[in-house]
Amino acid sequence: MSVEVVIAEREVRAAFRGADAFFASSRGITIPVPRLRAVGVMSRLDAHRECSKLRLPGTALPGVLRAGSYGRGDERQLWCVHRAEQVLVLDLIGRPYCRVVLEVADPAGLAGRIGALI
Repeated sequence: MSVEVVIAEREVRAAFRGADAFFASSRGITIPVPRLRAVGVMSRLDAHRECSKLRLPGTALPGVLRAGSYGRGDERQLWCVHRAEQVLVLDLIGRPYCRVVLEVADPAGLAGRIGALI
């Protein structure tokens, strides 16, 4: 897992490192706090069900990896998830992404820390 999440006073940064940056075709995202609508934890399978299958650009290996941009327009999501059962979900306001889904070591703890900013 090569996602580093940094929480600052006015923003949350998710940096994709190593091969994850390649697979996601992204180095990550910086989210200003006013763009955060909600934060939570959900099962990887539930998150998959709520996401488009349209990959633009990204990598998908079923059961192994889902990284990159999925969907388009107002339904676009950014993913960087390997095999975690639980994932961190950041719901956003505006574009380019409506949701960011990340595999992190402690999704519940991180969700609580980010939720305190909202």
